[in-house]
Amino acid sequence: MAGAKFLRNVAGTPTEVRGVQTSTADEIVALDTNGLLDPTMFPAGIGGSVVNMEVGIGVTAGDFVNIYNNTTIMCRPANATDATKPCHGFVLTTEIATAFVDVYFEGINTAATASALGAVQFLAVTDGDTVGTAPSAAGNIVQRVGVAHSLTAISFEANLDWIAIIA
Repeated sequence: MAGAKFLRNVAGTPTEVRGVQTSTADEIVALDTNGLLDPTMFPAGIGGSVVNMEVGIGVTAGDFVNIYNNTTIMCRPANATDATKPCHGFVLTTEIATAFVDVYFEGINTAATASALGAVQFLAVTDGDTVGTAPSAAGNIVQRVGVAHSLTAISFEANLDWIAIIA
């Protein structure tokens, strides 16, 4: 959705123009289709913690992701099968490998699917997903990733302390 319109004096003529939805100098700000300001509108340290990085293995909107070093910093879907892909953040857009995506390290994942309202969500053994019951097979990790405040939104809480299940 395009930004709302306003009148601007352009060389002495009142001209109708639209507000911008991403960071542009000397422009009036407009909200995006979700009624929010784009993160690029804020200076560093204000707003969510977001890093744009390369995708190593394709990600889907709502995926919880793992950050890893593949000679460059990359992300891939997180997975609780073992301790090699713990969750560090989430993505809100779908991207293929080698593309770049914004990884959010805090905030509300509005593209996620939750198991039940108000339920604590754990990293699942399915790539990028969460479950309402902690994984329990030998070798799995148990990592809390947040709380579902709707069936399509999870308040992400970075938790780098996980438990590895032993046999």
